[in-house]
Amino acid sequence: MTTQAAVLLTVVWGGVVAADSAAFLQLLLSQPFVCGTVTGALWGHTALGCELGAILQLFSLGVLPVGGRPPEDFPVGTVVGVAVAAILTGVDPVASAQGGPLLFGVLAAFVTALVGRSLLVWLRHRNEGLARWTETRLADGDLGALDRAQWAGVALTFALGMAWTALALSLFAFVGEALFRGGGVAFGRAWQTGSPILWGFGIGSVARGLTRGNRARIVFWTALVGFMALRLWQPS
Repeated sequence: MTTQAAVLLTVVWGGVVAADSAAFLQLLLSQPFVCGTVTGALWGHTALGCELGAILQLFSLGVLPVGGRPPEDFPVGTVVGVAVAAILTGVDPVASAQGGPLLFGVLAAFVTALVGRSLLVWLRHRNEGLARWTETRLADGDLGALDRAQWAGVALTFALGMAWTALALSLFAFVGEALFRGGGVAFGRAWQTGSPILWGFGIGSVARGLTRGNRARIVFWTALVGFMALRLWQPS
């Protein structure tokens, strides 16, 4: 697959996972472990997508939208982070072998998720206005307004996800390539030192936020433990 095709599919995939995380589809495609693996496969780096998606899954499981607080946009953040890491694997082979692209991918994912939270707040306000419009139209006897409003909300979420994926991917790919041409090895060394700490923080976040009776969390926790065991005990 060409780079241009991978970029295009990644942008579209960013819109899909954004729509999946809203009140539409909800097939768990937006879970970082899932969308990270798919993004890695699009770029020919499935293992990289699995590892980065697993780390981000741990942190996303520990985030609870308490009191109506919008969560960080981990779905789009994961797509951007994995794609950027895949791009950087070809810039510096030594840094890539040390895991440097993974570190920059994690940083890109976190920044994208944090900034994306503000976009989710804006999207929520837009949906509130759409809901008020729907109530007015239904009061006037327009029974089809509800379906139109629902599809309009899905289309807006999809478009916003695509736009934010394209913008963040372009920005972090540009910055990452510039940094890796001069100091990619430093990222590789930092990853070798800091990755156990990052896994520890992620596991601690899940252990604190895990609640009884939440089957989705338990399923993903079990899958992640299995992945980590395979990752840690595979022959080097």
